[in-house]
Amino acid sequence: MSTDQRLAKVGLCIVIAFGMTMAMCVVTYFAYWPPRWHLHAPGLVWVTALLDALYIAAIPLLILGLVGLRRTPGVAVCTAVASAWLLLLFLIRARHPWTYYGAFPAWMFMRDFVQPLPVSLAVGLAFAVSARRVLSAVPCTDR
Repeated sequence: MSTDQRLAKVGLCIVIAFGMTMAMCVVTYFAYWPPRWHLHAPGLVWVTALLDALYIAAIPLLILGLVGLRRTPGVAVCTAVASAWLLLLFLIRARHPWTYYGAFPAWMFMRDFVQPLPVSLAVGLAFAVSARRVLSAVPCTDR
């Protein structure tokens, strides 16, 4: 299999995982804040899902895509990369209140790490399952 075919298949895995991320963002958008069911702007939900998916999944999917070009990553690797990115985002955001107020921001941990964690795990799982299905029998050499 050529490199172009492998690149196209990795791209397909990224699109599948990004679509799953957007769907999970919509689910968590309504699960954590039920009064939002009464919104009269359905376009707002999809714009929010797109922005949340970009925030949570863009860098992990880029990293997993680069790993997927060389070999098929496992489920543990994919979920670890996605969760590590979310933890890094939380630590960057929590540094300011922790430094200036002297206490660990537990409320921020709940809002910025625990609530989006299912979405982050879904990113890794969706990429891993689709990569295993699409790339499993694809060797990485050009013979």
